[in-house]
Amino acid sequence: METKTEKKTLTFTTKDFATLFGKSPRWARKLVRERRIQAVTEFGNYLIPVGEVNRILNDVVDDFDKETQVAYTAEQFGKMFGKDGAWTRRQVNDGKLKAIRGWGEMIIPTSEMHRMLESARQYIKVEA
Repeated sequence: METKTEKKTLTFTTKDFATLFGKSPRWARKLVRERRIQAVTEFGNYLIPVGEVNRILNDVVDDFDKETQVAYTAEQFGKMFGKDGAWTRRQVNDGKLKAIRGWGEMIIPTSEMHRMLESARQYIKVEA
């Protein structure tokens, strides 16, 4: 008996895709409707290929590269990841983020944002 090997494409539901970015499923559906990311419809639900995560990350990095700001407050940094300032401060206190202190409010260098995005990218790469 011959077996047929199917090539499976890894996909995310809108809920799972949005969770990766700390956003709501509504945000992911909006990206699909605006054709900013590709998706297939299966039984009335959008399924987003894993490769679209890289597209979003590249867009985010490109947008940040255009910025001239070299550091962010805890609140600004958290907002970029769909979180709040308290989340950012916890990341710093846990040693997951480096911050500049002693000059008033703690600030997070842009390089930390790039480091976080790069580390996230390694977890979502898929063999083609």
